[in-house]
Order: sequence, then C-alpha cells, then structure tokens
Amino acid sequence: MPILCRFDFFQWYTGHVPSSVLTATSIRTLLVSLIGVFLLVGQAAPGQADETSEVRSGILVEEAVLEPAKKGENARLHFKITNLSTENVILQNVRATVAKSVEVQMILDEEGYKRVESLHILREEILNLQSSHIRIEFIDLLEDLEPNSKIEFKLVFNKFETFAIADVHSGHDR
Repeated sequence: MPILCRFDFFQWYTGHVPSSVLTATSIRTLLVSLIGVFLLVGQAAPGQADETSEVRSGILVEEAVLEPAKKGENARLHFKITNLSTENVILQNVRATVAKSVEVQMILDEEGYKRVESLHILREEILNLQSSHIRIEFIDLLEDLEPNSKIEFKLVFNKFETFAIADVHSGHDR
C-alpha cells in the first residue's frame, strides 16, 4: 500500500493512538470533492466578471467586460469561456435586456465580421473573445452603458442556459 504521508492529527488532538494514512486514492478523492464543492458554490449566483467566475453545466465564464457606450450605439462584450465538460456544446444565442439584439460574429472571409447562427465550443476548449476572430456585439443599446456598472447577460446553449455579469469599462481600465 503506497503511503504518501502519515497524518497524526487525531492522535495529537485526542491523545489516542489511531492515526490516518493518506493514499493516492484518498488524496484524489479529497481533491475531487473539494473541486465539486467549489463548482457548486459557483452556481449559486451569476459570476461577477473580473472578480469571480461563473460555472454552469461545465461552462466557465470569466473576465466579462462590456465597453462603455451610449443609447442607440453598439457595444462589444469580451469574456473568456472554458468548456470544462466532456462534451462539445453549441452557443446558440446571447441575450441581454440592455440591447435590442445581440449577435455572435466571426471573421469568415476578407470582408470582416459576419453574424453566425451558432458557435461550437469543443470539450476542454478555452476561447478568449478578447483576442479571437469571434466577437459578441450588443446591437442598438436601449440605455447608456456607464463605466463601473454591471450588466447581466444570458448565454443560450443547445442543452442549457447560463447567466453571467459583465463589468462596464474600457479595456485599458481593467
């Protein structure tokens, strides 16, 4: 039996002789349990952009930032999305109450960005929309996006939906 470490907390605390032996299996079980607890805690509320992450159904959304803009203008949403699950997912739509519509756009040819109907995110893929050929555009804002405010948005996938919160500020204010 492989012994990684011998921990005598019980003996130290109670003065009794029994002690715990931690094996690779028990350490792995402990780590998986702790990760599970952190994932469950992350599902309690929408993620807070730069400060916290949002994990739902194996999707991690973090560093969400919306550019400041005036009513009637467009604004770009940047975030990093990680597919932690063992399945590919399809982002079908992004929704927000502060814009008439939201588009997922991609550079498909030399003509620049074009609207796409869906975006496939492979299992274990990390997609950073800050430095990608893909972008999320809030079209025709219904209100001003003031710096230091927070805006909730919804990501609609093929099998589930999840919410996250973006901070409003320009890229250099991060």
